[in-house]
Order: sequence, then structure tokens, then C-alpha cells
Amino acid sequence: MCAIVDFSHCFDSASDSIAQTHPRGGCWVKLRTPLVEIWHRLAQGQSVEAMPRIWEGETPRQGQLCCEPNRESHRLAARFFDVAIMSSVAGKLFSVIAVVLYSACGNFAMQGQQLRAVGPKRTPVYTYQVIRTFAHDPAAFTQGLAYKEGFLYEGTGLYGGSSLRKVKLQTGEILQQIKLQPSFFGEGITILGDRVVQLTYQSQTGLVYSLNDFHLLRQFSYSGEGWGLTTDGHDFFMSDGTDEIRVLDSQTFKEKRRFVVRDGNEAIDRLNELEFVEGEIFANVWQTDRIARISPRTGKVVGWIDLSGILSAMYRTDPGAIPNGIAYDPVHKRLFVTGKLWPRLFEIRLVPRRTD
Repeated sequence: MCAIVDFSHCFDSASDSIAQTHPRGGCWVKLRTPLVEIWHRLAQGQSVEAMPRIWEGETPRQGQLCCEPNRESHRLAARFFDVAIMSSVAGKLFSVIAVVLYSACGNFAMQGQQLRAVGPKRTPVYTYQVIRTFAHDPAAFTQGLAYKEGFLYEGTGLYGGSSLRKVKLQTGEILQQIKLQPSFFGEGITILGDRVVQLTYQSQTGLVYSLNDFHLLRQFSYSGEGWGLTTDGHDFFMSDGTDEIRVLDSQTFKEKRRFVVRDGNEAIDRLNELEFVEGEIFANVWQTDRIARISPRTGKVVGWIDLSGILSAMYRTDPGAIPNGIAYDPVHKRLFVTGKLWPRLFEIRLVPRRTD
């Protein structure tokens, strides 16, 4: 009798070196049994419900095993990368699984009479369909992107090379530009009314400009680092490279509250460029091809967008050429994405990832 236990939700793919396909990570445990194919399909994101009799009937009746996520678990995952479950004796089989899960996940609980895997529902994953491709300045170290009335507004970074610019969408032509002082590393931008607001990286200084002519209206200060910035039309939402998003008053720029972004029980850090899209916050995750879809009310990750392959590898030879830049046209429901040092900007449509 053979069993398979799915504890892919216990690991953070951003921290371990094991190759993953699910956006929240997973541990490739090789079960040398007839069910190894089932594990592979689970790791690809297929729902358990689509594979009957995996948890019922074919497993030893020895007690319920529950694996709980643990922030340290990804560091232990590699130790259990190649696990063989080969016993036909229920007691031995349960012991092997228990040791593996206890060591990898940090704790387990036994309740009831049925052995079965327990884990949260998988977060939906979306890929993309490219609708249109536009030219983008390949020298732009994109840190912020916004759309308003037919034009793109872009904030770029690097010390001595940071800027705020207005760009013609159809051609990529820079129509208007202001350079930041050399001591500022430009970061995320957003537009609210007739103002453009731009963060700086480690200067703890925000810049407020007139949308019409980029005249500097005022500065404001904040603690820590500035990464991404967006607005729901009332407040500003700011990322700082951690797993938290701050909510700022749009007039005073004082912090009103903050929340932690989580996918299940796992905190998601390195949140970068932000954009409000139909009531959700879309956030680039630094140094990945992923965009998190976040509830601004709870901080829960309600979906992932995988941008893998959207730009040819021949244009991503520079290690800094990573996805960063999300803009949304709420009138025509158009979503735009680009990256640092990318020669292209893409209008995309989201497509749910198939799990069969």
C-alpha cells in the first residue's frame, strides 16, 4: 500500500534552490512508488479534487497527519529532496512520513483515524496573452509606471540617472522629462488628480510634482526605504521592499496603517512596483517574473501572474533587466507591463493557467 503527502505549501521558492513551478514554491519529494506521477502533477498545480482516491482508500489508516507551514522549513527542504517511501507495512510507512514532515515542516498533529494530506487551497495562477507590443527606452531603469489619458508616466532610477518622464504610448517617445538631483535614486510613482508623486530609494524623501509641467510642488519624508507607490483614488499605498504595504494619507502623507502581504501563512516580501487594478494591488516581486495580486483590505494574495518568457532572453543579459513596471488604463481595461532596461512594453490580457 502506497501513500503520497503533499506539503508543497511549506516552502518558499524565493529562498530555496530547488526548481519549482508553483508560484508559492514546493518541495520536490521523490516518492519511488506508483504514485510518483501524481506528486509530479500536484507540484504542477493540479487540484487534488481532479485525482480521486489519492487521499481516500489507498492510504494506511494510522491517524491524520497535518503539516503546518514554518518560516524555517525551506532551509531544511533540501535535506529531504530524495525521500523513498517503499514500505508496505502501514506502521513503518506512517513513521517515515511523520519523520519527513516533522523535520521539514516544523510540527505535525495526529487526529482521527485517516491518514491524509492537509493544506490550504492553492492560490490561482495566471499567465498572459500579449495583445500589443510597444517600444520602450532600453536605457530606462524603470522603477515606477502609470497611465493617464493616453500617456505613460515613468519614474526611473540609479544615482545620477533618475528621472520622471511623460511618454507617448504608441512610439515610446519621451515627451517631457525632469532629472532628479544626483543624490536621489528614483523609485515608484503614482498619479492622483493633478499631482505626480515619486518616491526615492534610501533618501527617505518623496517628491510631489504638478502633472502638467512637472514643477516640484513639495517634498515629504518617510522612514525606511521607498520602493513602489500606487493609489486607490483616496490614499497612497507604498511598498518598502519588505512584506508590508503602508497606507498614507493623500494630503498629509502621514501613515494611517500598514498590513502584511501573505499567501496563505507565508509572508511575501520584496514587493516592488505597485498598481491598483480593479480593486486589487498588483505588485512586482523583485528579481522574479511574478506579480502578486493583493487584497488592499486584508493583504491576502488572491492570485499570481507569471510573466515568464514575455521578453526574449536575448534582451535580458544584464542582471538588472528584470520585470518592473505595471500600468492600468481603467477606461479601456488595458494592462501594461515592462521591466528595467527592457526595449519593449507589453499590453497583456490575463489567462488562467490550466491545471490539466
